[in-house]
Amino acid sequence: VCQQALDAEPGNRRLLVNLGRAYLAGSNFDMAQGLFQKASDLGSAEGMFEMGVLANKGGNDMSGDAVARPWFQKAADLGNAEGMANLAGLYAFGRGGPLDQSKALYWYGKAAALGEPYSMTAYGGMHFYGQATTQNYTVALLWFQKAADKGYAPAMTTMGYMYENSLGVTKDVATARRWYEQATALNNPDAMVSLGTLYYNGTGVTQDLVSARRYFDAAAQRGNAAAMANMGLMFQNGLGGSLDLTLARYWYTQASQRGNTWATDQLKTLPAG
Repeated sequence: VCQQALDAEPGNRRLLVNLGRAYLAGSNFDMAQGLFQKASDLGSAEGMFEMGVLANKGGNDMSGDAVARPWFQKAADLGNAEGMANLAGLYAFGRGGPLDQSKALYWYGKAAALGEPYSMTAYGGMHFYGQATTQNYTVALLWFQKAADKGYAPAMTTMGYMYENSLGVTKDVATARRWYEQATALNNPDAMVSLGTLYYNGTGVTQDLVSARRYFDAAAQRGNAAAMANMGLMFQNGLGGSLDLTLARYWYTQASQRGNTWATDQLKTLPAG
């Protein structure tokens, strides 16, 4: 359908980009690159952004952040929020060129102002940690709230953390729990761990090890290393369910392989075998 429409309107930038995305989804990098390039030549910011994405995917002869960065820059200069967000990320981590936190802050801020939720969260995070700006929990909370209101689960999780630890707000565990629950409903594993921890410790709720174990398990199944370590602990001690040293070893090993040093230490406490 896209190809037929494009045949009728060969200079339609949106159709060029949409057809390119279809080819990219099918790993036909050559066709995708040609269509994105044509759209870019016609001044499409979306096409420029997709050229950067293609470079990140390593398709065709385009590979790496050094190739992606100028494409994201071009898209950002034309007001493309996704281009701004990706450009900011490259500056923030020094990928594809020099690390520059000030430029990361600038571009995250520009994308956040356009309503891009990842950038809202990242911009809030830079204020939270005082990166290239003065640390300010109040400003951080403002941007986390904006992203959370757009349904962005990582921002919801961070909102919960702020309320649980009285960062920029009065401590309110009930509000923290509600944010964690909302993010958990969106399958955010970090929120699952935080919610499980509330139930494990009985913080703001009646202690419930069965619920804690359920939330840890859900996060562990999604690859969260902290949750895997917690599942090891639950199985090692029979907390919230059965005691099973084989599964304890399994989960500690999984967490350890993902860099969780506590899990590595816990493996040493298990009987040999």
